[in-house]
Amino acid sequence: MVSSSGSTRHGFILSAIHWRRAIGIWAAEIVKLAGSYAGKVERWRSGSGSSGPDACQPLTRDPNDATLLARRMAALDLDSNDYRYWGNLGIYYKWAPGNEAKSAPALRRAIELGSKLAETKQSDLSARANLAEYKARLGDAKGALAEIDRIPVTARAQFTARIATVYELTGDRNKAIALIRANLKSPASLNQIKDSPDLAALWREGKFQ
Repeated sequence: MVSSSGSTRHGFILSAIHWRRAIGIWAAEIVKLAGSYAGKVERWRSGSGSSGPDACQPLTRDPNDATLLARRMAALDLDSNDYRYWGNLGIYYKWAPGNEAKSAPALRRAIELGSKLAETKQSDLSARANLAEYKARLGDAKGALAEIDRIPVTARAQFTARIATVYELTGDRNKAIALIRANLKSPASLNQIKDSPDLAALWREGKFQ
């Protein structure tokens, strides 16, 4: 016969085991979800994969989405050397209430790592487009536009969403609108920018749909 105190201790042990197991499952799920969302964002930013609402979901205008996403991304390895991780995290932090101050350090880290990659792998034009966006977000208009200049004109259409964001953030909305009108003509392609919080004002003014 087990005493009441022994039963209580036994219950505590089982609860602790279940709790640790639950934490392990939760942590693994967070990392899995973060990786999934990061992949969707990268496909959206590169113009590949789905261009529908699902692909754009991480950049919706709902601050609660941004907060949740920032928390999920923070569950990843903070020592990551993938510049895109830091860039995405910097963007998410901007829209996550209470986390805005973390945006600039993450973007600076992204620029540091991304610049090294861009110099060693000069064929990676996506890195140039990303660097342009990161610099624009930090208020470095000259640096951002210089990165765009390094992308051949004939190759820029595939980076329309990012380059338009750069123009918008550096104060040239007319140029951003003209770029979008020239390259994003179908409803599916316009979804690349429709839900971007950075382009909300541009979307209203441009009256694309």
